[in-house]
Amino acid sequence: MDRAGSYQDIPARKNKMKDKPQSLLRLRSGQASHSFDFAQDKQVTPSTSLRTSKSPVTEKIIFSGSGGQGIMLMAKVLAQVAMQAGKFVTWLPSYGAEVRGGTARCMLVISDEKIGSPFIILADTLVAMNEPSLKKYSPNLKKGGTLVINTSLAQAGSLDLEDIKLVRIAATEIAVELGNIKVANLVTLGAYLASKKIVSKDAFIKCLFEIAQAINPALFEINKKAFERGYNGKS
Repeated sequence: MDRAGSYQDIPARKNKMKDKPQSLLRLRSGQASHSFDFAQDKQVTPSTSLRTSKSPVTEKIIFSGSGGQGIMLMAKVLAQVAMQAGKFVTWLPSYGAEVRGGTARCMLVISDEKIGSPFIILADTLVAMNEPSLKKYSPNLKKGGTLVINTSLAQAGSLDLEDIKLVRIAATEIAVELGNIKVANLVTLGAYLASKKIVSKDAFIKCLFEIAQAINPALFEINKKAFERGYNGKS
């Protein structure tokens, strides 16, 4: 992953893809770099012409799961959509020692104002793709926050959910039903955006289309279906 310079400084590169279908959000960050390369410690500043005069809104999100579930790229694609909407964005990943199969966490901050720090102590939203990540990061969800759970691999029964908005989606089961388990992260993102609407549904789908055109147009339809299943809440 490129670590120097801001998002705008990174040139687009063409990459070849293998023929087998896979989730757009599980591609390595080196592929389609114009869509996915971020400097981990840099804040992306949007054009002033895109900012609105409404009261500023900041959304702090922790995406969590295991290595291989596409946790980092869930945050990256949402960050890209937010940037296109003219918002400020920071993206801060963290990998467990095992990487694939170990814990994975990514902190994403989206704001109408400049962001002071990419680190999140208390999140507005926690997205948990499995049980270990739910238990590990639930203390970092603020009172009154939103908890998005992949109920295929996690349950919130033992947690204190007072003043917590709970969003349940059987993301892995839906992905399997659609024919590709790798799109479970798209299903989950759909459920998240239906709840929070930090960016519009149309803007997200437009971004998916642009990413697919740069990588492999055949991937767009399965990813769009996965996102819409999550957004519409059809478990």
